[in-house]
Amino acid sequence: MVNVSAGCPTRLVKPSTLTIGPRLLSAEKGGKSFFIRSSLSKSLSGCKGNFLLRLEWDNGIASVCGLEPYDSRGYSQVPFCVSIRAYSLNDSARYTHTAITFHWLIALSIFATFALGLYVSGLPFSPQRLRLISYHKWIGVTIFGLVVLRLLWRATHPAPILPAGLPAWQRRAAAASHLLLYVLMLAIPLSGWMYSSAAGAPVVYFGLLQLPDLIGADKALAQNLKLTHRVLNYTLAGIVTVHVLAALKHQFIDRDGVLARMSPFSKSAYESANEN
Repeated sequence: MVNVSAGCPTRLVKPSTLTIGPRLLSAEKGGKSFFIRSSLSKSLSGCKGNFLLRLEWDNGIASVCGLEPYDSRGYSQVPFCVSIRAYSLNDSARYTHTAITFHWLIALSIFATFALGLYVSGLPFSPQRLRLISYHKWIGVTIFGLVVLRLLWRATHPAPILPAGLPAWQRRAAAASHLLLYVLMLAIPLSGWMYSSAAGAPVVYFGLLQLPDLIGADKALAQNLKLTHRVLNYTLAGIVTVHVLAALKHQFIDRDGVLARMSPFSKSAYESANEN
């Protein structure tokens, strides 16, 4: 709902920075584009074109202020001020569909292989155990490939920036946790592959393609690599738990739309505002 009030601040920015459409306000501030969802208000119906405005932000609420229409000097003494729930294009934009697909494929694969690894570790030696270990290896190799592809995609498609109001320490923590996640998602499959090589049990991907051994057979080294593989997996489980809790905090406490950016079931503010 758009609320209109009088008393617009006098400090205004340059003209031509606000465009009003049937279901969308588009504005620019500090070189960043903002898309503000609203219903078209009668009070704004005559405001199409160039005029002066000011954007003020307070906990996600934008006050869009200006003078319209122009007088002979290009200014008017008739102010307007609209307060409306606002979304930054950069803050609320979703990840690309490809990035979202990679994210959830990798997440589901990690959950599956971790659960399978825990289950297999408690089984006695048997043909069933060997078969499940093969499945565990196949999923691990698949995760490694997906992570490499995800990183290549990320290199050319940067992630949306975090909300402007996010504290600096949370930004640093998010960057560090994402870096650690990628390191672990690459290191864990490699450590498992090396463990198989050292144990003399080659990885045959989906029973069709035998992957090369990364190191020679060495029973003592195999035991060390087995322990390393286990420690890395539990470390990843801890980091993923923190990652999930942080996402839930953004969704239910901060309500800043961070989780929705990676959800396959949500839309950006821009997409929602432009639905037919």
